[in-house]
Parts: sequence; C-alpha cells; structure tokens
Amino acid sequence: MIDKYENYKIGISKNVNQRQGTLMSQERSIKLLKSFIFPNRNTALRLENHLHEKYDKYRTETGGEWFNIDENHVNEIELFLNEIMIEIAWQSLIFSFFSDKIILNEKEIDDQFNKIIESK
Repeated sequence: MIDKYENYKIGISKNVNQRQGTLMSQERSIKLLKSFIFPNRNTALRLENHLHEKYDKYRTETGGEWFNIDENHVNEIELFLNEIMIEIAWQSLIFSFFSDKIILNEKEIDDQFNKIIESK
C-alpha cells in the first residue's frame, strides 16, 4: 500500500481489502499496489520480517510497517516475492509428485527456506 506521502506499507493481513478499508478510514488516499497469497501465515511472517529488516533504515518516523522507499525498492521487493512464490510453487509441485517417498523434517525445511530468503 502507498499513502499520500508516498510511503509504502510492507505488511501481512488475512484480509487485504478489509485492512485497506481500516487504513482508509484514517486516510482516504491509501492505495493497494500489490498483494501476494502465501501458503501459510508463518511463511508470510518470515518474509515480512526479512523485508522489514532489509529496509529498516527507510522506516518512517512513525515506525511500524511504513517505509519511505522509492520505486526501485518496490520493484526489488516485488521481484523478490515473485521469485519466492515460484520457489514455493516448485517445491509444492515436487512434493505432490513424490509425497509418498519424501520424509519431512520441519527443521530442514525451515533451514532451506531461510537460505532461499537470504539468497534473494
């Protein structure tokens, strides 16, 4: 989302439209630019935390999830999230084909996912 000051919100929500409505009740000019649907809340939180850390120096004075970033940063974030979504899709596809042969180890999955995030 972007506000009238061209600050961007990097955050997660179960219901993006409802969240936008809540924010618009405070400021009418807020616009939704892009949203992504992740397989679960934990994945969304990890990505949100990664982006908040990466762009921390651009956080607005109000703090929270608003960042004073430029269009290049926005494009970089969108590219990063698109790459993550492709990776998640590939992993889901592979798992669906080989689920009877794969033994899941949650720690290994988390470690691999963190490596993917950090490599982007």
